[in-house]
Amino acid sequence: IDRMSFLNMKSVLAKVRRVTGHWRLKLANRFSRRNVTGSSAVVVSLTTHGTRLALVYLTIESIAAGALRPNRLVLWLNPGVGKTVLPKTLLNLQKRGLEIQFSDNYGPHTKYFPYVASESHHQLPMVTADDDVLYPRYWLQDLVSAHQSEPQHVHCYRARRVQLRDGALRSYSEWPFSESTVPSILNFATGVSGVIYPPTLMDALRDGGLAFMGFCPKADDIWLHAMALRHGYRVKQMHATYRDFPVAPMTQSIALFIDNARPEGNDQQIVATYTRADILALTQSS
Repeated sequence: IDRMSFLNMKSVLAKVRRVTGHWRLKLANRFSRRNVTGSSAVVVSLTTHGTRLALVYLTIESIAAGALRPNRLVLWLNPGVGKTVLPKTLLNLQKRGLEIQFSDNYGPHTKYFPYVASESHHQLPMVTADDDVLYPRYWLQDLVSAHQSEPQHVHCYRARRVQLRDGALRSYSEWPFSESTVPSILNFATGVSGVIYPPTLMDALRDGGLAFMGFCPKADDIWLHAMALRHGYRVKQMHATYRDFPVAPMTQSIALFIDNARPEGNDQQIVATYTRADILALTQSS
């Protein structure tokens, strides 16, 4: 068999696995009675909106199918959704332990802020998930293991490396992906692949209130990194090579990165968020 045929065969097999995986999640949603939660000491929090409301069950089912199930699995929705229009897929998951909560709309910050604001003192770490990703079985287990080994850090599957020039932050497009497992304040966790946050940092996020709305309302990763930096937390990528996971079908038409790639996107929010003290700390670490 020649190389081109081999590559074509691998592509076909990968597509078959994806389709098979999607159907497995759909069948689980329809027929499974297994709880989506377990006894592990961690909370998973996420949000969704718009057309993704009909598809987020695939992401949640992938988390529920993991080797480790969270103590709580919370989906935050805007009040405008209304309980009467919840799709049957989410009602099925609710019967199996999914918490569906309603919150004011904080944009992408809704994935974590309503939860951190709901507790007067956090005791469990929190993992954030995106609503358009299909997570592998090891996803939550490895995040929790990393946290238990080094609870003083923020652990993630995917990070960028903050870049500076002449005492100023360079454009986000110039921040390369991390190629190291060494914890650093220069590591910038990207939430799409999953991040675990220590309880004490969650307390700080709660105490920070809604300040993010004035600095980076459409970029939760920026605020989460800035707050970690200000409170002494380093970010550690769990593997030397970052991990991307498959996306759920038909979810990319309203992807946030499309907005944040525009001039008014990430760079503008970065300039607004990081203070001189933040930049000095980053410069001294580079």
